Amino acid sequence: MNEGLRFADPVYLTYARIWVGLLGGGGLILGVLRLILGRSHPTLASAWVTYRSWWVILPLMAVPLGLGREATILFITLLSLWCFKEFARATGLYRDWIFTGAVYLAILFLNYLAWSRWYGMFLVWPAYVVAGLFMVPVLRNRTEGMLQTTCLSIVGFLYFGWFLGHLSYLANVEHGLAYLLFLTLAVSLNDVSAYLFGKLFGRRPLAPRVSPRKTWEGSIGCVAATAVLVWALRSTLPHFGPVQLALSALIVGVGGQFGDLVISVIKRDLGVKDLGAVFPGHGGWLDRFDSLIFVSPLFFHMVAYFYLTR
Repeated sequence: MNEGLRFADPVYLTYARIWVGLLGGGGLILGVLRLILGRSHPTLASAWVTYRSWWVILPLMAVPLGLGREATILFITLLSLWCFKEFARATGLYRDWIFTGAVYLAILFLNYLAWSRWYGMFLVWPAYVVAGLFMVPVLRNRTEGMLQTTCLSIVGFLYFGWFLGHLSYLANVEHGLAYLLFLTLAVSLNDVSAYLFGKLFGRRPLAPRVSPRKTWEGSIGCVAATAVLVWALRSTLPHFGPVQLALSALIVGVGGQFGDLVISVIKRDLGVKDLGAVFPGHGGWLDRFDSLIFVSPLFFHMVAYFYLTR
């Protein structure tokens, strides 16, 4: 991903047109349904709230990418910090500011490693963080409740810091802009297609205790729709061959759903519906970007295997 502004980049303009077309088409469909079903229809009213939020979410994702590598890494850093904050608040970890502060610092340094392109340290940094977090109870001379707090801190750093941090490092590589734009669109449409296929054809629950509304039909339809989308976007990734395109479809189609289910496990265990209330109809930052968290390292290391380590 080159330095400087990228708003005029052909790949950026391609994805901008796709996004505007999708949002415009979605608004038109919702407008027609509103005339047919009426404003008070409960499902339609909820869909309108979610749709309006997309007009806020999209610029938040698109503008940093257009501003270049540094702005992109800054945005991802802030996203990681905010996702961890929502997790820490929900689990009670936020009450222990020593552990919480240590994770904040670890996430900040991780993204500095991405910004400075220190690849080796970026890969091994989690080992140092885990060791450091286990040292905290020793230095505090405390034992009661420390195992749980330490493990929550480790999960918070690895899942919301290191996983998302792969997006920061992806901003450094050749074709990084195309990768990030692709993931942003593909993961978002993956979420939408899973919902639509589940609503239209869902019969058999996928994981009823974790996410009662997810079905096998919705999941399979989502993977198929993602495969079609990846094939349609292949011109924005011209260096990808059939193998890379197929792996991308699996990573986004399957990995995105696992990311959503993992956060559902956390929310079910905590007994909450959403982990935040930033975006009406979506929830918090973590609720909106949960699928991207799981996909990020999988996609990064697929790219690294084929293009960065040979």
